[in-house]
Amino acid sequence: MSSQQKTVDVLSTSSLPEKWSLTKRGDQLWMSLTIARTVDKSIAGIIETNDIQQVKGALSSSHENVFIKSMQVVVPSELGITVAEVIDIIEASSEGSVVFHHLRTIFGVIQIDSKVGLAPDQLANCKYSSLYESSSSLNRNAG
Repeated sequence: MSSQQKTVDVLSTSSLPEKWSLTKRGDQLWMSLTIARTVDKSIAGIIETNDIQQVKGALSSSHENVFIKSMQVVVPSELGITVAEVIDIIEASSEGSVVFHHLRTIFGVIQIDSKVGLAPDQLANCKYSSLYESSSSLNRNAG
């Protein structure tokens, strides 16, 4: 590669079947959700996004014929990227507004959408709800 050529890391995203777009990846984490068909477990599609609302939409959609087969979080770092399976997603809300989301992986918890400067009593008053728990984590905990 000559010194004048550059590569650009891009992300392909899809919010609807057959609607794809490419966006430049930034310095923030993103998630990859693999959607599979219930009948034969074949891959129906992949959603790659850094928008928690799009992830929540995929999780809450009531499709009887598809399910979330796996979810990974991809975190850019100085050394490249780290990819980890998302074990669960917890949403914390206070007085009707979302305060933050926790993504738990085998490497630890990643907090996103955090509001700065929350007092401990504000955190204590948060309502916590589970948005997602991976089927592989259920299998790990059953044994």
